[in-house]
Amino acid sequence: MPTRSESKDRKRVALAGVGTVGGGVYERLAARPQSFEVVGIVCRDPSRHAGKSAPAELLTTDAASFGDYDILVETIGGVTTAR
Repeated sequence: MPTRSESKDRKRVALAGVGTVGGGVYERLAARPQSFEVVGIVCRDPSRHAGKSAPAELLTTDAASFGDYDILVETIGGVTTAR
């Protein structure tokens, strides 16, 4: 269990996108639970990634459901505006 000072310094992270890059970013963050807590991942089709790229309970299509976070990492690919 983290100490009070460790939890204070732990950053709450939201991810936008969970493809190849987003899945890799999630894995790196999840490997450092003392430093990061992933609070949610927004993606177009959560059923496509559930249990593969990230845990199903973190996946959503609604970024507003994340609540409070310290850092937003955008990993949505493509050359057009994200939807």
